[in-house]
Amino acid sequence: MTMITIDCCGMRCPMPLLKAKLQYSTLQSGESFCLVADDPAAGPDIERWATRVGAQFRIQSHEPLTVEISKAQGDAT
Repeated sequence: MTMITIDCCGMRCPMPLLKAKLQYSTLQSGESFCLVADDPAAGPDIERWATRVGAQFRIQSHEPLTVEISKAQGDAT
């Protein structure tokens, strides 16, 4: 399966967070996507949201911020 990358460079919060939420809602258990953003507020906002919903969040790069977000195995939400 090809990983989807969402390019949010040039977008200011809350757009990267909203795009992350929208893409996450389409994932099946065990699937993931990558999000790229250059707004400094995006990282902390997305990380807090991911923690709250139980998503796996892994930073791949800091400039620009590149994160992989995964829906946990067995998570049906």
